[in-house]
Amino acid sequence: MQNLALLYWAHRETAIEDYRDVAQIHAATAASCLVRDDDTSFHTFIFDPSTGEPLRGETHQGYADASCWSRGQAWLMHGFAQCYAATRDPAHLDVARRLSAKAEALVGSTAVPVWDFNLPDTETPYIDSSAGAVMAAGLYLLADQDIPAEEALRWRAFADRLVDGLLSTCDLTKTEGAQGLLAHGAAHVPAGRCDTMLPYGDYYFMEALMRSVGHTQFFW
Repeated sequence: MQNLALLYWAHRETAIEDYRDVAQIHAATAASCLVRDDDTSFHTFIFDPSTGEPLRGETHQGYADASCWSRGQAWLMHGFAQCYAATRDPAHLDVARRLSAKAEALVGSTAVPVWDFNLPDTETPYIDSSAGAVMAAGLYLLADQDIPAEEALRWRAFADRLVDGLLSTCDLTKTEGAQGLLAHGAAHVPAGRCDTMLPYGDYYFMEALMRSVGHTQFFW
């Protein structure tokens, strides 16, 4: 989902309809397959390689196939907000809203999202600063769209709270020798990469900070 903005940009630059069509088809497939009825999400989805028939959702970096990996939810939130910004397709706005509302409920009062929202008590609840950063950036983008003012305030307030949590819990900008901006990135917990600095977390943290003060021009 995060790569579709490039296709929409290519369509604007070249007027080649195939770029937009492919992006729209991919977004529709992601919405129908990755987003569950309760507005949580699968990380990956398996299709029959011969027929293209949708088979099942799975996880790769989350806790379990049926759980909700927080960074996966964040990727979808940001991705569908980008799709709506590029197309004004109301279907994309609907999905972005639903995913964001579910994330708001799942994050609750915590400062930084846990790496997976469906962990049993036996699992270590590592936080994932990158999930918080991606969510915040996507929420600011969503808040800047043509939506009711009260709704925009809701998403901005949620984004502000996530940024505040990152600043209070994960900020490394004053830590001597730090090689990143944010601590506590849960890169791939099932593979043992549970608590580290992540370049993509830093990128979306910077994007969130820039969007929070009104910056809107990014790569495409």
